[in-house]
Amino acid sequence: MSVAAPENIHITSFKMVLCNDFDITDLEELKFILITCDHSDQLIFLSQSAYTNQVLTCFGMQDATPVSTPLGVKHNLSISQSPISETEK
Repeated sequence: MSVAAPENIHITSFKMVLCNDFDITDLEELKFILITCDHSDQLIFLSQSAYTNQVLTCFGMQDATPVSTPLGVKHNLSISQSPISETEK
């Protein structure tokens, strides 16, 4: 769980309340979280695109073009469908 507050005293008091009922581990400050905020409409969204873009940029692939997977998710392949000859490979 992530906790945010305008001042650290609020976070500390919240953690103390949680400690009364639960065993918690404080993992300190977050380095990255998958949310985006729309301040004008006061909405918060979970977003994986920001993280994906950061990873792509880290590996120099920010200009990569996404493509769909050519195989269905629940499609199972058998050994008989594997390429045999060098031409098929």
